[in-house]
Amino acid sequence: MQINAQLSLLQQQQVRFMGKACLKTNKSAAKRFRVCGSGSIKRARAGMSHNTGYKAKDRKRRLGSSTGIKGKSIEQRMRRLIGA
Repeated sequence: MQINAQLSLLQQQQVRFMGKACLKTNKSAAKRFRVCGSGSIKRARAGMSHNTGYKAKDRKRRLGSSTGIKGKSIEQRMRRLIGA
């Protein structure tokens, strides 16, 4: 009787998990992109890690700020990767 109860509990859990396909979060994407309060996705700009000596101050300031993702299809792809 107890074995049957455990089997039925296992079967219930399997049905619950199999109901909807679940994608794993892509950790490299999750570290690079964040979801804002408004729902948009923000990212950091490239070009500030090295060789900043010859770049202008306003260029470095612009590169240091974050920006949104442009392009609807790219944003949908990033949402799928980070699980948002």
